[in-house]
Amino acid sequence: MCVLREAGGFVFSELLACSYFVLMVIFSNDPVVLEGALIRVLIFIPVAGVITYLSLIRIRVEDALKESNKRFFEFLKEAAMRLKTPLEVVEENISGITSDIERGGCDPADVALQLKFQMKNMEQIRQTIIELNKAITDHGDEFSDATRKFLME
Repeated sequence: MCVLREAGGFVFSELLACSYFVLMVIFSNDPVVLEGALIRVLIFIPVAGVITYLSLIRIRVEDALKESNKRFFEFLKEAAMRLKTPLEVVEENISGITSDIERGGCDPADVALQLKFQMKNMEQIRQTIIELNKAITDHGDEFSDATRKFLME
């Protein structure tokens, strides 16, 4: 019951322990029973404190994990958008170059220049993929060293 919203749960647990002891005092005059009840209450109080503390840590860790996942998925979304548009542009440009070549009358120097420009676009896309792979491998421990090396090159 200590887990009921941080400190409120701890207060509830303490009230429960004190109520238990008060009821034992009311219904028993036996010093051995009262001593046992007091010992149980004195043990219960630190245990409730530890459970409350651990609950607070768990909540903070869960919140940090949610925030980390949110930032990670925002990065993935941005990387996907940074890849989609340049890939479409490269596809259209290469399609245009191919059409020009098929129709004939293209200057080889002009075609070479257009292809070099597309190579620069592809390099930008490759760098974005490397950034994406780095974020993915940094976020997970299940990658072997060989896989990490492959994804980073």
